[in-house]
Amino acid sequence: MVLAAAGLSRLGRLEDVTEFFAPEAMVPAPGQGALSIEIRPDADPEWADVVRSLDDADTRAAVLAERTVLQVLEAGCAAPVAAHATVAAGIVTLHARVVNTAGTLVLNETATGPAAQAASVGRRIGHTLLGRGAARLMGGTP
Repeated sequence: MVLAAAGLSRLGRLEDVTEFFAPEAMVPAPGQGALSIEIRPDADPEWADVVRSLDDADTRAAVLAERTVLQVLEAGCAAPVAAHATVAAGIVTLHARVVNTAGTLVLNETATGPAAQAASVGRRIGHTLLGRGAARLMGGTP
């Protein structure tokens, strides 16, 4: 049985885990685990400041890179596309994977670049995957 470690941690059951999967072995869905908070444009400025203070630039850059891959591939949340980005010392590292619907063919790509250019890193990987046949793997046209 595969369960989310975060959920088991909240339940105090991490000691029952027999194996943790590295993100490279089981790449998560783009944006997995990131939260987004929206506030009305006409909200009290004090509340807007509170919400703004919750922003984490590294998380924002990582999710931007991951979601840009989806955008380039014209894939939705049900597509067999995975992406995981990390940011360290201002550098975003993005790993993306496209799998055919049978789970028998896999394309992987990894790229790095400045976190300030996270969308560019995502576009680069997305276009590389398309060039390698990702559309066919996802069931689209070649």
